Amino acid sequence: MDDTGVTPYTIDPPPHDRSYFSDQIIAVNNYYKAASLGKISVIGDVFPLGPTSAYQLPHPMGYYNPNTTDEENDYQLVQLFVDAIAQADLDPAIIFTDYDLVTIFHAGVGNDVNLGFDETPQDIPSLYFSPDFFKKSLGDTFGGIVVDDGSMLIDRGILLPETESQAGLDLALTGMFAANMGSFLGMHDLFSPSTKSAGIGRFGLMDSGLFNLFGLTPALPSAYTRELLEWESPLLLDKPQNDISLGMLNGNSASLPTLIRIPLNTDEYYLLEFRGDPAVNIDSLYAVMAEDRDTFPTYLEVLKTYFPDRIAMSDSTGVLLSVENYDWGLPGAGILIWHIDQSVIRATASTNRINDDRNNRGVDLEEADGSQDIGYEYTLVEPGFNSELGTWLDFWNKNNPAPLYKNEFSDGSSPNSKANRSYARSHISLSNFSSLGSSSMTFDYQRDLYENGFPLIYSYGNNIDCTNPLTAKIGPAGRKAIVFSDSNGEIFAISGKGEGFLSAGKFLVARVPGQETPHLALGDVDADGLFDRMVATTTAGIVTLYEFTDSDGDTLIDTVKTFQNDEKFSTGPVVQEPYFYIGTESGKILRFMLEDGLPDSTYFYADKVRAFTVVSPKNIATTFQSEDENFYPPVVVDLDGNGTYETVTFSTSTRILLSGLDGVVTYTLNEPAVGAPAFADIDDDGYFEIVVNTDSHIHAFNFNGSMADNFPIALILQKNEALVGTPIILDADGDQMPDILG
Repeated sequence: MDDTGVTPYTIDPPPHDRSYFSDQIIAVNNYYKAASLGKISVIGDVFPLGPTSAYQLPHPMGYYNPNTTDEENDYQLVQLFVDAIAQADLDPAIIFTDYDLVTIFHAGVGNDVNLGFDETPQDIPSLYFSPDFFKKSLGDTFGGIVVDDGSMLIDRGILLPETESQAGLDLALTGMFAANMGSFLGMHDLFSPSTKSAGIGRFGLMDSGLFNLFGLTPALPSAYTRELLEWESPLLLDKPQNDISLGMLNGNSASLPTLIRIPLNTDEYYLLEFRGDPAVNIDSLYAVMAEDRDTFPTYLEVLKTYFPDRIAMSDSTGVLLSVENYDWGLPGAGILIWHIDQSVIRATASTNRINDDRNNRGVDLEEADGSQDIGYEYTLVEPGFNSELGTWLDFWNKNNPAPLYKNEFSDGSSPNSKANRSYARSHISLSNFSSLGSSSMTFDYQRDLYENGFPLIYSYGNNIDCTNPLTAKIGPAGRKAIVFSDSNGEIFAISGKGEGFLSAGKFLVARVPGQETPHLALGDVDADGLFDRMVATTTAGIVTLYEFTDSDGDTLIDTVKTFQNDEKFSTGPVVQEPYFYIGTESGKILRFMLEDGLPDSTYFYADKVRAFTVVSPKNIATTFQSEDENFYPPVVVDLDGNGTYETVTFSTSTRILLSGLDGVVTYTLNEPAVGAPAFADIDDDGYFEIVVNTDSHIHAFNFNGSMADNFPIALILQKNEALVGTPIILDADGDQMPDILG
């Protein structure tokens, strides 16, 4: 290679002899020692052994890159690798079995950077040859290139040029070498192979970060990549807490985690890391050095001028061997938030395209400035110009000046913390990101699964129990409300926003005679879709019928009728307009008029249920039966949306019973249910989930019996508190998403 114009600041200067390539191996080894925290070393030898020797291939360069179709180009590149191995195998000095990987360095420049018009379209591109790549060109029967007299097969390798520099562009080989080595180690490409556009930009080795500072300081692998290769084990955050410390990657904070993981659901999670060096801004130093000069400096000149004691150079070849912090090439510093979606990765990893779809990436950077720029293209006059690979505004820190930046990452922020799956709210809030520290930063983590105004705590005495809550649009105005009673005989109504029903600060709406918990039912007398009646009964046989109005202004709802029945009740009321029904201890079922409470007629029914049979429209019967346990009322629902109804019930022990055409399937809870199940599509996936309360948890199951994402929910309860009855599922706040009242 011509050494005309070479200066002390030329990147990867000639001559490109055996010592030069040996130093390139040293440079990539130093990079991987830093990136892997000492877990990976790259040690190699250069052949031929002569200082300036090279192997001669049987064809000229143009033969190996005909620049025609992708298939033909790939086939010829494979031939280059095969021919190079064949020539090297003739050299008795090489014993291939001593090595894990073969890298071929070819003469000339790599066809790896698009500078617009390409004057040399037949330059050879750099790439990693995987076994699948070989088989695609040579057939599925290809097992490897035979070497060492048949004792070894080579089925993978790397192809690199002698240099990445060309006229008008100085570019180091280290970044391209490190990225292809990453492919060998199992790293996924994080750009879009289809569009050749960025996926994570400058923030990771396996995208354009390999060219940071013109390839001198390739970006360290992304948080996802380091976790994938088990170089780091992230700290798992499964409980909200404040003032969480995060150490800077390769910083002086050995006692702090450098990677934090926050789960969203079974497939998705967030990874947080503190990247960059707040004390070093190479781009600013470059701009200062470029002032009042006829020619631009190289980044090597910046490093040698400002950080001579923090880099290592090869005196013999001029190759940059190492830098103190490979993240000096990032556009800034701060916390990076990565959204990982394993469902995308599972579907695309086999083809190495996990970030091919920019709208559905497996590894997505949550750009703090609120604008999704990475991977998009902008013209000179568009606001996103020069942000396509990421900018300093994409880091999270207290002093980020981006107009949309709020120092909070939550369901309502931009970007937001919602899941990819159904765009469901995660309830995750990361906030109060600190200012940039020299080696660590802090932030707060909250995961509030409660709606605004909840949990709502009221206290009217000791040892108060509550019944199953009901929810409906009640009263003339049709206000959404939650209605429940307690063991003092008091009945409460709370609006969906946690406010009082009849008056702002008052939840009590009625009292029944006696000191026991009334059972409640709601009814709609005039069939207008709004509940205007409430029936309250006690086991002592007292019946009270209410109307959701307050005609006398006493902040209690009006009583329509109250009376004492001759028998005690064994069940709560059940409404089927225009009647309500109550079961007695003797086995009777009494029927009353919902409008005025007058008795209508009497029916008879068994008073205990240890077995029941469900008959489908096709007369297919399924029986639930047990001699030693009772059942909560069954519910019939089409769980999986296939047009066939299933029957679901919970026993009073720990069993979930689910029947379909294949009979009864049983699942087991860790603790007994405390009421019948409820059903709703809580994750907006088009299928009903089964929701049930236990003493201290809300459980949700998919139709196949697996636990739903983010469940069970462990509620924060006061001493001696426990859940009771069936959970209520409603849209309390009008956001078109279901809320669960336990």
